[in-house]
Amino acid sequence: KKLVTYPRTDSQFLTDDMAGTAENMVALIQSQFGFGSSVYPWNPDIKRVINNSKVTDHHAIIPTVEIGKGHLTELSQGEKDILILIAQRLLCATAPRHIYMETRITAECAGTDFSSKGKTVTENGWKSVEAAFRRTLKNKEQDASENEPELPVVNEGQFFTGVQASITDHFTTPPKPYTEDTLLSAMETAGKSVD
Repeated sequence: KKLVTYPRTDSQFLTDDMAGTAENMVALIQSQFGFGSSVYPWNPDIKRVINNSKVTDHHAIIPTVEIGKGHLTELSQGEKDILILIAQRLLCATAPRHIYMETRITAECAGTDFSSKGKTVTENGWKSVEAAFRRTLKNKEQDASENEPELPVVNEGQFFTGVQASITDHFTTPPKPYTEDTLLSAMETAGKSVD
């Protein structure tokens, strides 16, 4: 239906001549899909998605100006979901970076080291666009990184007494089956994990 560019590409970048188109597309996406200034309050950083040297056969997939012509009601739910996903990824790619501080704590108890890590977000950046998109999904999937705990403030060399400990049983899970994307990715890097 000509609502997105050529779909048979794995490129993640656009060429220099696409900069103006991408900037116009960000504005069109905001108006068509409800990703307004409350979700995307920044000026798009188009330079983050422009790289001629990383474009081989065709540039990355982005929506076309056809999305502004009002044919979206004719789409099936699956087609609409894919179109919104492509649009959301362009917004994420041109939004500011997601910045966080990661803390790692290592504690020693009875000669054994235990460690934990947690994140504190300083600037949400593109993650706010992704979160707004996820809220529109029916199954409301949560990213595993969203569940990472925030660690308490501790100082190097600090001692703790009266700490309660317990043993729990856990089971390992087999690797997830390949999807089309993960299979293609594994094929591109085949042999990388072989010594």
